[in-house]
Amino acid sequence: MAVDAKSILKSKNLRITNCRLEVVQHFIDNQSGAFCQRELETLSEAYDRVTIYRTLISLLNAGIVHKIPNETGVANYALSHVYEDSEKHFDQHIHFKCEQCGKIECLEDHKVPEVAIPTGYKLSKVNLIVDGVCLQCGK
Repeated sequence: MAVDAKSILKSKNLRITNCRLEVVQHFIDNQSGAFCQRELETLSEAYDRVTIYRTLISLLNAGIVHKIPNETGVANYALSHVYEDSEKHFDQHIHFKCEQCGKIECLEDHKVPEVAIPTGYKLSKVNLIVDGVCLQCGK
C-alpha cells in the first residue's frame, strides 16, 4: 500500500503544514531510520528549531512517530506504522544502533521479547536498543 505524508496527517486529523509534510515525507523516504531533532533541522532553512520541535511533538502525540531514547540523552524519532492500522502503531520493536556510523534503525520484524516484572509494577512501554555493526558498515 502506497503511503504519502498528506494521507498520514489527514488520518490523524492534523492540520497539514509544509513543515509537517516535509518531516513526515523524510520519515517515509527513510522508513527504517531514526532521526534526532538536529538532523531534521537540516531538511530546510525555512523552519527554525522551535518549529521542528513543535512538529515532532505533534507527530509524537498523534502516534505518527515514536521516540527512541538513547544513552546520550538526545531522543531519536522514527515513523510508526500508523498507515497500516489507524488505531495502533507498533513501536515496541527492536532498535539497532550501529557502533561505527551511529545510525539507529527500526528492526520492525523483530519485536521486543516479553518482559517479566515484579508483581505490583505496571508496564506501559519497553524500549530495546541493540548495539552492533549495521549491514552497510559490515560490508
